[in-house]
Amino acid sequence: MLNGMYIHIIKNILYVYFGIFVIFKNILCVCIDIRVVYLYIWLIETRYTNFKTNIYRIYVMNNQKIEHQSVIVFTSESKDSLVKNGGSRAWRAVLSKLEQAEYLICTQNTNKLHEHDPEIDHGQAFYIGKVRNIEIVEYDRKFIQVSEYAFLPNDVVFKEAWKRLTQGESNQAQQYPVAYKDTNELFEMLHLNLDELDWITVDQTQRINLNEPKTITSVNLPELIEEARQKISEAANVSPDKVTIQISF
Repeated sequence: MLNGMYIHIIKNILYVYFGIFVIFKNILCVCIDIRVVYLYIWLIETRYTNFKTNIYRIYVMNNQKIEHQSVIVFTSESKDSLVKNGGSRAWRAVLSKLEQAEYLICTQNTNKLHEHDPEIDHGQAFYIGKVRNIEIVEYDRKFIQVSEYAFLPNDVVFKEAWKRLTQGESNQAQQYPVAYKDTNELFEMLHLNLDELDWITVDQTQRINLNEPKTITSVNLPELIEEARQKISEAANVSPDKVTIQISF
């Protein structure tokens, strides 16, 4: 009889331990479920925050007024063409960014010129203008109109200006022919003193002739890739060197 009582007591103890185990397991499952829910909430909030941040960053970069910014172009235009037109054309660039530019710096691209000034080297800065207006011309390209301009002296400091002003961590010149830079930094890099230049006022009555033959050729694949790289880097707020574009044929 005692043996039966002991067995009954042991069974009750086992039932109690089993009940505690079941309760503990349920509590553990609930805790795990809660942690999973918190994890989902954290992921959603993180993604939403990043999404909001990127949208805000794109909006700011496209709409916020950036003070003291200048535009640098890598152009095949000659001095005579820049003077005759009262500015530089015809660029595939973001209108809002061009409208924020104070000054226009032209650097020479001799690869697309049939005739050019032999004193101006490839990549040399040779022209500066005070940006007056941006006009949309043929095929949604942009004409950068200036109110005053000056020719830069043929000094060593202006040689290879395009590469020095646009090179990134790769130490290579930017392929896309339009770049932007802080005006103060730009002038400091070129040791440029505006008061030492001979400024000429542009006749505002003159207009560019859209039917005039252009020396600008079509944008090639490397330039299109570089344009996309620039836009992606601006939207992501990273250096263009950090953007990799892969094309599979």
